Amino acid sequence: MPHQREIVDAFLEVQSEAAGDPEPGEWAYDDGLATLERRAGKTAIQAPLVTHRARLVRGAQMFMTAQKRDKAVRRWHDITEDLLRTSLRSTVRRKVSHSFEELRWLDGGACLIPFAPTEDEMHSETPDLVLIDELWAFSAVQRQQVEAGYVPAFATSSGQALKLSTAGTDKSAWLNDNRAAGRRAVEAGVRLGKFYYEHSLPDRVGGVRIRDLSDEQLVEACIANHPAICHVPGCPGPRQKRPCPHGFTVRPAALRSAWGTMNDRGEYLRGYGNRSAADLSALWQAIEESLWLDRIDEGQIPVSARVALGVWVSEDGQHAAVSSGWRDDLRVMHVEIPQIGGSPTVFDTIRAVRPMVERIAEGNDVSTVALPNVGAARDLADELEAAGVPVTRVSQADLPAACSRHRTELGAGTWRHRVSTEATAAAQAAGWHRGKWDEPGEPIAALGAQTMAGWGFDHAPAAKTRRPFKVR
Repeated sequence: MPHQREIVDAFLEVQSEAAGDPEPGEWAYDDGLATLERRAGKTAIQAPLVTHRARLVRGAQMFMTAQKRDKAVRRWHDITEDLLRTSLRSTVRRKVSHSFEELRWLDGGACLIPFAPTEDEMHSETPDLVLIDELWAFSAVQRQQVEAGYVPAFATSSGQALKLSTAGTDKSAWLNDNRAAGRRAVEAGVRLGKFYYEHSLPDRVGGVRIRDLSDEQLVEACIANHPAICHVPGCPGPRQKRPCPHGFTVRPAALRSAWGTMNDRGEYLRGYGNRSAADLSALWQAIEESLWLDRIDEGQIPVSARVALGVWVSEDGQHAAVSSGWRDDLRVMHVEIPQIGGSPTVFDTIRAVRPMVERIAEGNDVSTVALPNVGAARDLADELEAAGVPVTRVSQADLPAACSRHRTELGAGTWRHRVSTEATAAAQAAGWHRGKWDEPGEPIAALGAQTMAGWGFDHAPAAKTRRPFKVR
């Protein structure tokens, strides 16, 4: 199907000398995540991938896993059955015995082996391909164990890891982290290293937010958006014992039936819309969602611009973020979360902020760094001043004014923000209390940092100019 072909074609891209890539001929991506709806054909993507790698690399070592060993073996059986149903069956040999499974290619000796995510089967191995299915079900501990088996090996080999999954829950640590990183990479235009593909229900369907859809509208929206359902006009799609002439595999009636079985909006949206159940919640208390999305900045702050930096530290001191701000000749404020090394300047620890601010200040024309003069941010301001960084301390009296200005200018259209996953999540989570942003439990550091950047730019000391040299 088109989406399956797109995933395989993009994941297998190689670096190009013409594009100026650093290692022409090597894989463009060593790590990838493809997240899409249930029944969209994630398993069917894997058989062509392992066949391609087995023919490309003599003696290729390929491993695959799922959240438990029995599920990994089940997926391994699905893949090997796909191969054994084709004309390639004479080129492979499948071995199955007690706690041992292997598919081996007779010509070249490549093999595909399932493994448990809690075991160290890949330690001391040099994998050429690692497949990880249903990433949403993996714990943080399992992530550490699995990555410890293949990440170090990729430093000396041309290996790739592809993770596949449907949307998860708030406990899906590995998936949620990779999804956020993948979206950031796409937003930043990253073309090497990290591969990310997502097919999911959009934020709005016919102009209506997904959380405002009726049950029937939600089901029909998922049917209309599902990538494995044929949408060719007049095509009957797959029927019993008769495939769809266009290669699609899912019947619309199957998704309607699934709703009758589940009768749970959150779980249905997760499975067949590939969206988190949290997307149904009525957040966006302090800022209108439509307003925030309308104020996305299509451009970026000019490289030569004199900017201010803003820093925000959460009340518990556990989350922090850095933003830059600049006002153009039309007095429109532009803020963005800087990307350093492909990662946004949003941190889970305040210790990372000072070296990052110093690094940005050294390489750019920074007029000041604005921080709230309270709590952990006040201590950080002391450290930055001691390091010679110009600091603007925003008092508790001025803090509501800074937040109110940010909110008011968003409404007036004179404040725009560069697209950022972290800033959007913060804007969605932020509350409004006593004239300033309120932290309801979710980190809002990225939004606060943008507020500080804008205030810092407007209140920065004037740039010092050298007096002309005069000869007397």
